Amino acid sequence: MRFSMPDTTTSLLSGVETFVCRTITVDFTAAFTKATSYAAGAVNQSYDITVSPIKTIPQGSSLRIAIPKEAVLNDTVTTVNCSITFDSGTVTKQSVIPASTNPYVVAEFTSLFTGTSATDLANYKKDFVISCGTFRNPRSLATTSSFEIQITDTQGQTLNFNKGVTFKMTSIPTFSIATLSTSTSTVGALSTFTVTFTPTFKIYNDEAIQIEFSEYDITLPDTISCYPTSINFQRVACSQPDLGVLQAQFTFSGEGVVEGGTSLVFQVKNIRNPSSTQPVISTRVQLIDSQSNAIGNFNGGTYPQIAPTQAAHVLTKELILEKSFAGATTSATISYRTVNIMPRTATFQIGYPTQAAFSGSPTCHTVIRGVTQNNKCSIDTANKLISIVYVTDDVFDWIDTDSVPQGSQVQLIFGPFTNNASPSSVGAFTVTGTLVYRARQTRQR
Repeated sequence: MRFSMPDTTTSLLSGVETFVCRTITVDFTAAFTKATSYAAGAVNQSYDITVSPIKTIPQGSSLRIAIPKEAVLNDTVTTVNCSITFDSGTVTKQSVIPASTNPYVVAEFTSLFTGTSATDLANYKKDFVISCGTFRNPRSLATTSSFEIQITDTQGQTLNFNKGVTFKMTSIPTFSIATLSTSTSTVGALSTFTVTFTPTFKIYNDEAIQIEFSEYDITLPDTISCYPTSINFQRVACSQPDLGVLQAQFTFSGEGVVEGGTSLVFQVKNIRNPSSTQPVISTRVQLIDSQSNAIGNFNGGTYPQIAPTQAAHVLTKELILEKSFAGATTSATISYRTVNIMPRTATFQIGYPTQAAFSGSPTCHTVIRGVTQNNKCSIDTANKLISIVYVTDDVFDWIDTDSVPQGSQVQLIFGPFTNNASPSSVGAFTVTGTLVYRARQTRQR
């Protein structure tokens, strides 16, 4: 790679400016060769870069190196030690880092290639290693911006410049404390979720936590309202960057940072509880930086979960017998409005009274939002239960949804059974909605 930079000189006789072009050439290669460790966020780190000259570096030249902005100084450090190791010796340089410098200019070695008796570096053309420390590693696994290495001559003119050396981490830290709790334990009810987590490292303004659920287990609203509970928070802004992913971005009080080991708590308003008492376990909990790069993963055993314990109760319901006189063979229709979302994997269990005598194979139908279908069903005479197998794909194709919304009209039609031989109350029927977890299949429309 070659490019030109003009030097300006002025003629004393004519007053006319003339331009002399100097050609800057990349006459060396450089490669990142070693870090103390490749763990994101690790402190007390040193970095090595190997420089391989292609052409001879002239006597009296100087070298300057700048470190990528992603690698920052340890909190209590104001100076950086850099050394250059040649085959014949080492030159050490200590640099003070200006707080506003970005990227950090960490070291400048002047009149380095001088040919002294100690190093014999005149007209140098061998590999050498630049080592600098101490830093805190980048906080994510993203590739860093570039190191900058510049070689200048005795007049301060740039001879060689390299800006192609990057590096990246291979692991991010973990944290083990993260919990979810709900304000109500009723299935399908609107609830306030309380999120508690404790990072093991510093968290800064505009960073966020992401908690991911299966999109079929938790339905997040289009607009999510979050409120800080910990005094450390000034603001918590929640969103859904992808289906089933709750993201909470933080603005902290004071200096905009919290230390590792600090317990952080915020609340998420008006999230609907899962549609059954089957515990819903999050599939991913992760901390991300302002560029959405992962900076920490949950690693505490069981992922945060939501486990409602109280089933939702149907309030609007009706039971109609096809024939209501004693000893008649009849069928029954139970009608009700759902108080909870009914997923595609839902089944119905109908508990029937002793007075209803079933014999043979029952027949079952459902009418959901006006769509009628025949269902497979089975009977457990020992426990007096009729099970209506999950709703087939056809009805969901018809109503164009993956679940029956809350408030939908449902009718369960089943029989035949024989009424009690003498006039009396038939007894109570009960309906329980359950979930059968099964693999979803792709439907052709």
